[in-house]
Amino acid sequence: MTKGLELWNKFVGRLLEELHAMPQDKVDDFWSAPTARTYCYLDRDRGLLPKIAKDLDMAFSKEIMHIDGQFRYKEPGFPLIFVEVENDARGIKSSELEKLCYVRAPLKLLITVRKWPDPDLKASWLRDIADCNGQWLPESPEVVYGFVIGEGKWVQAEHRKGLFFHCFAADANGRVIEERPSEFIGWFSEPAAAAAEAN
Repeated sequence: MTKGLELWNKFVGRLLEELHAMPQDKVDDFWSAPTARTYCYLDRDRGLLPKIAKDLDMAFSKEIMHIDGQFRYKEPGFPLIFVEVENDARGIKSSELEKLCYVRAPLKLLITVRKWPDPDLKASWLRDIADCNGQWLPESPEVVYGFVIGEGKWVQAEHRKGLFFHCFAADANGRVIEERPSEFIGWFSEPAAAAAEAN
């Protein structure tokens, strides 16, 4: 198993555990607005990413080289994970994904919000990774790009709106190497369901 895939499995496993453990009111708050999601991921004291970094015996820091966050071991050294959090999936191709292609780390994470599946968007992301790897210095075979897509979705059979996460990983050549089944995180309360409808 490559270093990137090992880090991906550890990260996504912890992220899903944290999401499943969220109380109802926090699920509602988390998905209430783009700024609330960003805060929930990145806040230094209570954010999901700093907590996961601590659990992985790493340090998390924000806004390094215009990238939302990075994970590194506590002793000096290069980042092991770069992460971009984007609430508008349409802006990813020309900004967040491009930034991740230009930096070096075993794992590069993109966390976003989108109605899923979206085969055209997924193919575009994978093509961009492959193109970048072909045009610039080739990346290590250890590198993995991890994608985490959150979706507030109406479930007709339940007549309720729920929060789902979709996760997949690709190598530096833009080939999917792991795709997890969609994870149901929890139901929104009725007032929160209306807010989640827009997301």
